[in-house]
Amino acid sequence: MIENWIKLYPKILDWEWYKDQNTKCLFIHCLLKANWKDGKFEGYDIPRGSFVTSVKTLSDELSSKNQKVTVQAIRTALKHLISTNEITIKTTNKFTIISVKNYDKYQETNKVSNNQLTNNQQTTNNQLTNNQQTTNNQLTTIEEYKNIEYINNIKKEKYKKEKNQNEVKAKTHNGIVDNYFNNKNVLKERFLEFLEIRKKLKAVNSERAVKLLLKDLENKSDIEQLAMIEKSIKNSWKGLYELKPDEKRRIAEVPEWFNKTLLKEETTPEEKRYLDELLKEFK
Repeated sequence: MIENWIKLYPKILDWEWYKDQNTKCLFIHCLLKANWKDGKFEGYDIPRGSFVTSVKTLSDELSSKNQKVTVQAIRTALKHLISTNEITIKTTNKFTIISVKNYDKYQETNKVSNNQLTNNQQTTNNQLTNNQQTTNNQLTTIEEYKNIEYINNIKKEKYKKEKNQNEVKAKTHNGIVDNYFNNKNVLKERFLEFLEIRKKLKAVNSERAVKLLLKDLENKSDIEQLAMIEKSIKNSWKGLYELKPDEKRRIAEVPEWFNKTLLKEETTPEEKRYLDELLKEFK
């Protein structure tokens, strides 16, 4: 296994954060994680001494089975390191770039003058150079993939967050819709279909938006509500609108049994045909 290395001097014992376990561990962790050469990531320059990460990733990496380093503890430690000019931080909407100040003090290449080398040393140096070139080639390959762990963690966090948000929204919507339509299943199913169309049209189905849409249906008969929803579905509208006078007259002709149909979980073939024919008129 090929490993990079860093230098730590005894004077770190006098460092003001040395006895602060979280800050000390985080700083050494940053030294070990930092890229040893310049690179790029998703259009951003990641210079030598910097690396891509997130607060959640750092929390996971520094936590053990017996001791959890919380996200808040990481944030506090980062503030400490920034305050004493140990690191700088650049945050994007996707990830965080941490840069170690004076990185060359902790990781630098030793240079030896060829004029001071004996013939034997020159031979040894040539061998070392060849080995080092091989190592550097391997390290270059490693560096190209060095941030994969961070990228995967960031993507997982983003996916999990979006999934949780969508689940909360879905539960909220379903709860509001269930309470409004009660056991009127046909109306409820049509309204949820309307919300899906709004979603495709990139309209926000927030809790407030759903409540406002349902308010547009207030004081309307069941069949009038259904007709309004159906019109918006067919026309790919984001909102619900009042029926025209002639459409309202048509609704007045609907037989009384039809309103009861809307309360059923299942409709008969005859009722379904009547429903489909009726709704064709509301375009």
